[in-house]
Amino acid sequence: MSEHGQFTISTVTVVETIKGFERTKREAEISRFILKLGAMQVLPLSVEAAVLAGRIYGALERSGLPIGRMDPMIAGIALAHDLELVSGNVSHYERLGALGFNLRIANWRAP
Repeated sequence: MSEHGQFTISTVTVVETIKGFERTKREAEISRFILKLGAMQVLPLSVEAAVLAGRIYGALERSGLPIGRMDPMIAGIALAHDLELVSGNVSHYERLGALGFNLRIANWRAP
């Protein structure tokens, strides 16, 4: 964390992270993650972000390229806060540019 400053994540990301650990019964990982949350900025799904997420979700479905339920919410939160979205699954989020959403994306897996 010291290299990048404070981490900012969304409450939706918290759900996805806990779900992944729970699905594989990794209780120790859940506990460690919860402890780390205190050092992070955790952004909620505000009304503004929810409106953006709904627009993103609808536009993706209309285009025939949906990306699930959680990713539009994460993108909506990033857009509402004018933040770059860092993900290992940039292919989902890259679709948004063609639909008129100006989401900045970075791949955390890229060197």
